[in-house]
Amino acid sequence: NIMYQLGEIAYKQKKYTAAIEEWKNLASKYPSSWQGRKAWFQIGQTHEKKLHQYEAAIAAYKKVNYWRYRYKAKAAIRRLTQKGLSLLTPRVFRVKEGASLEASVRNIKQLTVKLYKVDPETYFRKMRGFGGMERLDTPLIRPDRTWVVKVPKYRKYHLQKTPIKFGAGSPMV
Repeated sequence: NIMYQLGEIAYKQKKYTAAIEEWKNLASKYPSSWQGRKAWFQIGQTHEKKLHQYEAAIAAYKKVNYWRYRYKAKAAIRRLTQKGLSLLTPRVFRVKEGASLEASVRNIKQLTVKLYKVDPETYFRKMRGFGGMERLDTPLIRPDRTWVVKVPKYRKYHLQKTPIKFGAGSPMV
């Protein structure tokens, strides 16, 4: 317990490499204790979230064998190794101003953006509402504009936020 607490103290003091060393000593000396089992998971978390050393984090997550943390470690490995994309609209934009999105990407070097213009009046008249717009069969519809956005400073496993601009005043129009 003391060895685990020493690692926690170093972690709270932002001495991450010292914390990792304490936890490695604990895991090697007492591998069957709950502290020793949790140590590899904490090592992986520190490598991933604080030091951004993703290869070392994956290696530490693979050493987790205690059932309680093994599922979390496998989920972390999946999160780090799979492609990921989420889009966020920071606010509502007016018609005359250029809109932008913020893409959070992992393990993707470039994005192909396709812009579809939908006439709200025509859609509303046909569908009797605006619901279901996200289920349009876009492979059958030709986009109004298409462009490629490269992720700047791409790093494997790293979650990176990339702005995507389009609309008035943007070079994509």
